[in-house]
Amino acid sequence: MQSRLPLTLVALAALAGCSSTPPAPPPQNTTSVPTPVAAPKPLPPAAPAAADWQDRPAAPGQWVYRPDSKGSIALFGPSGADARFAIRCDMGAKRIYLTHPGQFPAGESGKMLVRASTSMKSFDAGNTGGSPALVGATVDPRDPQLDAMAFSRGTFMVGIKGMPDLIVPAWPEIARVVEDCRA
Repeated sequence: MQSRLPLTLVALAALAGCSSTPPAPPPQNTTSVPTPVAAPKPLPPAAPAAADWQDRPAAPGQWVYRPDSKGSIALFGPSGADARFAIRCDMGAKRIYLTHPGQFPAGESGKMLVRASTSMKSFDAGNTGGSPALVGATVDPRDPQLDAMAFSRGTFMVGIKGMPDLIVPAWPEIARVVEDCRA
């Protein structure tokens, strides 16, 4: 039995050599390669301005009606600021005046286009000569375009060449001024 012990130890040693852990892999290149990162998705393009004026939001502000020395006036715009649009009744002249901030070049005039949900019409317009500078149009109080403005579906648009279009809410103050001039 004594002779078997050294043989057994030799066999175990041989088996231990066969079951040893595999050698470590050769060292890798120490320069690190960055992991590719996906480029961020571009932001979607801004929504284009609505092609149809009726799809554009109304300008900020509210209407204010008041009687004045010549008849009545309705002013539209932000509180505490100059009006962005006005409709005035001159009862003595039986005329309606539409005014919008701005000015044509000296000596020139143009058109004021008023679009409502049911119609559109251009009126001759010119500088009023006041301060602040205004472009104005004179309208007969019985002109159907005034009713179209007053009863337009939500808003109407005022356009003057060289100036941004103005989208105005159609509130009762417009009809009130028109009716004042028709009385």
